[in-house]
Amino acid sequence: MLVLYLVLFLALSASKSSYGFQMRSKHCMSRHSTRSELRMSDQGDLLEQMRRSLGDKEDVYEDAQTESKMLMQGLKDLDRDPNMRANRAFMDWLAEEGVYVQTESTWGRAPHPLVISSTTEDDGETCGRGMLARESLSEGELMMTIPFDLCLTRAGAQEIFGQEVIPDNMDEYIAISLLLMTEKLKGASSRWKPYFDVLPDAAEVYPSYIWADEELELLRGSPVYAASKSLRSKLEREYEEVKARILDKFPTKFPNAEKYTKELFLWTFVMLFSRAARLSSKISGEELALVPYADLMNHNPYSRTYIDAQRSGMPLISRTEEVAVYSDRPYKQFEQVFISYGEKGNADLLLLYGFALERNPFNSVEISVGLSKDDPLYDQKKSYLDRSGRGLASVRFPLQGNRYPSELVDFLRLLLVEPEDLGMQPLQTTDFNEPISPSLERRVLQTLESICESYLEQYATTVEQDEALIMDKGMFATLSRQARMAIKLRASEKKILQATIAASKEELLKLPSVQAGSGDKVVPAGRTFDTMREKADVVEAVNARDMSAWVELKGQKQKKGEEKGDESAAERRRRRRKESRR
Repeated sequence: MLVLYLVLFLALSASKSSYGFQMRSKHCMSRHSTRSELRMSDQGDLLEQMRRSLGDKEDVYEDAQTESKMLMQGLKDLDRDPNMRANRAFMDWLAEEGVYVQTESTWGRAPHPLVISSTTEDDGETCGRGMLARESLSEGELMMTIPFDLCLTRAGAQEIFGQEVIPDNMDEYIAISLLLMTEKLKGASSRWKPYFDVLPDAAEVYPSYIWADEELELLRGSPVYAASKSLRSKLEREYEEVKARILDKFPTKFPNAEKYTKELFLWTFVMLFSRAARLSSKISGEELALVPYADLMNHNPYSRTYIDAQRSGMPLISRTEEVAVYSDRPYKQFEQVFISYGEKGNADLLLLYGFALERNPFNSVEISVGLSKDDPLYDQKKSYLDRSGRGLASVRFPLQGNRYPSELVDFLRLLLVEPEDLGMQPLQTTDFNEPISPSLERRVLQTLESICESYLEQYATTVEQDEALIMDKGMFATLSRQARMAIKLRASEKKILQATIAASKEELLKLPSVQAGSGDKVVPAGRTFDTMREKADVVEAVNARDMSAWVELKGQKQKKGEEKGDESAAERRRRRRKESRR
């Protein structure tokens, strides 16, 4: 064993200039095990290093000779790995394109601090390629810069195809998709060929919108089920429109239009949805871009590292820009370096990126509520919504943890308000941002509870069943990747729905109670929930999820007694009305 340790030590010492590694990387805070890809060293040099290290111990040296031959044969096998060859060709291409990836120090500049790993792992799942720290990194260290002209953008597509094909108002995703398809079809003659060779295929990413129908059934009950079907249908329609309005219309720009297949179009969108970054350019404003090399970094919800643009050279006088990535915290040698894709819950991650996490602080589940046409006050409420700029029959709101947005409560107050709640106050002048009556508040909380229960009933399994599968690591590992991801998503959504129900019950207990007649029985104030429907209607989302379109979550509302002493909601309304008359 001593001999083997000596051989491995010397071989690893000779690998400092490696372009790539294969590594299994646990969560960013866990310990790591590594398997390094070693660039081929001269076997004679290796044996000479061993001779110097071992001195006169000829017997140990002779044994080590045999071990080293076996080891070097293994390294030759590694060197034949197509992923490793693609990594080296990609790094060489980056250097030719002006990206600093030197593995040795130069005058005034340290070696490039990162290395590509062909295989990484996070949250118990393989993640494909990723980036490791070649040496230890400090917080705020510049990890890479990428020239802007190396990125794939709408502006780049315009330069190649012209304004007639790519007008300024064309959707950025469509423009970059056309550029990606064209360059991909060029094969070896494309400037970006080495970059394409390290990109995954669609099946490796496998976001839920390209799942087979039987796989989508695993998401039945989740809002992601409808969102996945909707997004897939939208992309299929977009392809037909692109084919008719661009590919067939400009045959000289897109020869061999039959090669621009639906499968290739979908691949470009899988790449764009899962890898593109929105850069805050100081010169051209916000711009969507695929950024070679930077986009190999994997997501961690706790990372604060983002891909963005900065002026190159002298910041105050430079008129050119580059993409820069800085470390958000210290990293140890060979630790996987992460970036953030944004504050995305499992729903967005599975829909667009093809994975879900067991621990994700941004998890949420979306519910839909809408105005019923059977409501006696429908016309007044519809007019109120139109004047406020909503004018929607159904509105979606995110639930997160045991919190729900105050806008949801406000909207439910409007939907559930009745004439007896308003008294003499006209509906059109009512402020639904504040409690109106204990009776209405009770109906709001009970309706929210009922909506969550109705969503839970749509899942085929319970949260306890999902968690039991996750906890049984052996059984869980035997499931397909799609099944594992679906279970993680379902479990996270059910926990949120259950937490919202518990929070609603807790708030119900805080509402005032009244004495029933002359007896001793205390009953809740206001109308009972018995007169309402047992379950609220669930409006299935028909559009693809868009986190940026969600209403922003606000902090918890003030508890009673924190404003104006122990003044009740009714007293506050009376006080405001009196003040408004002055």
